[in-house]
This record gives sequence, C-alpha cells and structure tokens, in this order.
Amino acid sequence: PGQIVENLLWYYTEPFDIVLDPMAGSGTTIDVAKAMYRRVAGFDIRPVREDIIKRDTVKDGFPEKFTHKDYRPKLVFVDPPYFTMKKDEYSDRAISNNTLHDFYLSIKKLSEHVRSVLREDGYYAFLIQNQTEKDLIDGRPILHVFNCYEIIKEVGFRLVRQINCPQSTQTFNPQQVNKAKEEKRMLGIVRDLLVFEVVK
Repeated sequence: PGQIVENLLWYYTEPFDIVLDPMAGSGTTIDVAKAMYRRVAGFDIRPVREDIIKRDTVKDGFPEKFTHKDYRPKLVFVDPPYFTMKKDEYSDRAISNNTLHDFYLSIKKLSEHVRSVLREDGYYAFLIQNQTEKDLIDGRPILHVFNCYEIIKEVGFRLVRQINCPQSTQTFNPQQVNKAKEEKRMLGIVRDLLVFEVVK
C-alpha cells in the first residue's frame, strides 16, 4: 500500500531527497515519491511501466551515478518477493525462484549494494513477512523477519525501528484457513517493516 511508503518518506526524508526502489514492482514507490516531491528511481527485472528502469539490482547493483555524492539516496525501500509465497506472480528470474539459502544470499547481496550507495545519514527500509502457509520446512514457519534482520545487520546496518504492517484479513482463502485449523497452525497476516541506518 502507498501509505507505507508515504509514512516512510514523511519520517525519513525531505522534499527533493533521492529515493531508490530496487524492486519497484507496480511502481507504488515512484508514484508516492513524486507526489511528495522526492526525486526517485525504480528498478525491476521485469518493468511494467516506462518509468521503471530494467535492471537486476541483486546481480548488477545500482547504476554508478548513485555512488556520486550528489546522487546518493536518503532512503532505499525494498519490498522483495517473500520467498515462494507468491512465486507465480514473479518472473522466472526473480529471487522467489531460488532455494531458501540462495534467497537469503540474494538479500545479503542486495543489502551490500544498498550499503554502497546510501548516504551516511540515510535509511534502508525493508518490508518482509514470515512464511506460515506455503513451502514450510518440516511444517514449521520460516522466520524471514528474523533471518533478514540478521543478514542486514551483518552487512553493516543498525535497526532503528520495526513497524508491523497488517494485511487485509482477506489475504487467505477459506481452504487455507480450514487447513491451518486442522494442523493447529496460525496464519500470518502481518508484514514487518524494518528501518535501518548505516553503522558508522
């Protein structure tokens, strides 16, 4: 939802700051940032709009111009695929097609790219959800929030805020709800927004 990006921009950026979204998807970050007078660039391996730049930021990082002091972003917002939860909605090249190990390696590599361009007073916002329904490991949930937090911390970031972002209760269909009841399993409908700053 645009409100997540809007709140991030309100609290962590000023008008005309640069904002980057390396997995721009439908372009929500671009739309909100432009409406709030931020300079913005969005990238995706499969752009759906002309104002999204075709680029695999996990593999190739950000364009070199964003390492120049005049173009370093104040905020990088990442809303990656949540591993295999919605795998069918993404390109074959998306990190959701990786093994879990390689998915986390991709998060680490992307975070290193973010670290290499972010202003020293900048913020890295990362939205993720634990996996409670599909492709579980031995029937146990996959704690993406904790695992990604550890990875991003290892890259050189410090957590400054964790915000719960509930999804609609309509996220799960009745069959999923019934199956969870049978298996005595709780379904997750909360994403976590982790906001980091650079460790100096």
